[in-house]
Amino acid sequence: MFLLGATGCDTVGRNTRVRGEAEVTLRPKLLALAFAATLGAPLTAASAEAATRPAGEIWRDCPQCPEMVAIPSGRFEMGSSDKEAEREGVSDRFAIREQPIHTVTIARPFALGRYPVTKREFADFVADTGFEPTLGCMVFSGSGLKWDTTKSWRDPGFDQTDRDPVVCTDWTTANIYVAWLRLKSRTAYRLPSESEWEYAARAGTVTTRPWDDPEATVCEFGNVNDRSSVDANQFWWSAHACEDGWAPYRISKTALNALTRILAAELKDTNILVNAVCPGWVRTDMGGPNATRRPEEAVDTIAWLATLPDGGPSGGFFRDREPIPW
Repeated sequence: MFLLGATGCDTVGRNTRVRGEAEVTLRPKLLALAFAATLGAPLTAASAEAATRPAGEIWRDCPQCPEMVAIPSGRFEMGSSDKEAEREGVSDRFAIREQPIHTVTIARPFALGRYPVTKREFADFVADTGFEPTLGCMVFSGSGLKWDTTKSWRDPGFDQTDRDPVVCTDWTTANIYVAWLRLKSRTAYRLPSESEWEYAARAGTVTTRPWDDPEATVCEFGNVNDRSSVDANQFWWSAHACEDGWAPYRISKTALNALTRILAAELKDTNILVNAVCPGWVRTDMGGPNATRRPEEAVDTIAWLATLPDGGPSGGFFRDREPIPW
């Protein structure tokens, strides 16, 4: 997944800055970098207009552009101490990458994408340009990561809605997307630096986590490798000694998918059709008031499937009356 960022940035960061139009050409060297960056940070956007907007203001530069947030200039302490690494169980191999703690100054205001670029926003880009990223990305196989040449941003191997972050992309693709935003909005979009992203994400906090430091409270705020995840996912890193409630949800969704396919196969010689529906993020008590879809939109596909004539599709997964990957 990726996030977006804008002009008016610091000079501390790694290979995340757009330095000119030449950066988005598909050169062999960039393709090699793209392979290595497939599991990189989210895509964020930045805008030259940030200097004229009050901190915290939210806007879009064009109808297909992501929501942006004005970030003020300032400074923060970047890095982790030996004490923090020891407390969190971080090995020396990785802890050294967070040291030494140093002050980073963000000299000018900039804008950052309010959310990681969503699957819907990326789909708009693909539809408008005809650009299609090459198949293949890193997936978790149950015992480790592996390169799967059949996966893509359309089908990453797990369920997503249009509001979820786009995944299975790379550094080159992210820069092509950013170049498209520049053309659509006539604004200086680019990828943010590592320092800009952390500065905005910290939002003035100095603790290990956004809420506080105690590790025991992590399950109250995040979807993490918890006790249930140990058996379900078999990640190789240490698990948190708490339950976040997400593993049972994932298992129930997998069971629903399997049940749909099984029933459809068992009833194939009857006039009973069995299909599953993805309603998307809907403005209900569960979805909340900020959801992007009205209940009428979600119900439409359900009503359509319920009134299909004999011989209609069965054993499928649908959204907006169109089949989508499981």
